[in-house]
Amino acid sequence: MGTLFVISPQKGYVNLGFYDGAALPDPDELLEGAGKRHRHLKVRTQSQLKDARVIRLIQAAVRRPAVEGRARSTAARPPKEET
Repeated sequence: MGTLFVISPQKGYVNLGFYDGAALPDPDELLEGAGKRHRHLKVRTQSQLKDARVIRLIQAAVRRPAVEGRARSTAARPPKEET
């Protein structure tokens, strides 16, 4: 499975990035961004993560079939050796 999310701490909020977020159903228009594929959600409070609309977005991303060209996970890669 490839990378589905990116968590990026910012000052005052955390960006929860969705790879292929442009293809996710977002009837409440919670996702931000204008790129070809990626979208993000600015999480400003913990309670946002319990919001049913946010949970549906996360579930949709997890259930989405793999897409060719999706970024590959870096979690299994060994760390680079310093030279």
